[in-house]
Amino acid sequence: ARRRHLDALYRDLLADVEEVHLPFADSESLEGSSCHVLSAILAEDLSVAAFREQLKEEGIQTSHHYPAVHLLEWYRFNLGGSPGQLPLTEAASDRQVTLPLFPGMTEDMVHQVVKAIRSVLVRGA
Repeated sequence: ARRRHLDALYRDLLADVEEVHLPFADSESLEGSSCHVLSAILAEDLSVAAFREQLKEEGIQTSHHYPAVHLLEWYRFNLGGSPGQLPLTEAASDRQVTLPLFPGMTEDMVHQVVKAIRSVLVRGA
């Protein structure tokens, strides 16, 4: 319940930020979700590396939870996964960033993360 609350707060605070898309925005998608992680998809014209580095400089840790599955070693060697095979999957994975979300996180922390995101976007990631 705490994660779902924080997820909803992120979604509310980032609703007007076109450069950061939070998938599964409709309430039905999140209804049974544990909201284990908060995955964002950045706009195509943003550098994910620069975005993450600038957030790190602001004291915000991010990660990358969702690589394109067909490019993982097992899939490449056993099923012949290769770059270019699933271009939409690869594009989404290349633009994916996982934002901080944990049960002990406070609403103030979410506000700090969103403030840092807005600052990074103004500077130009």
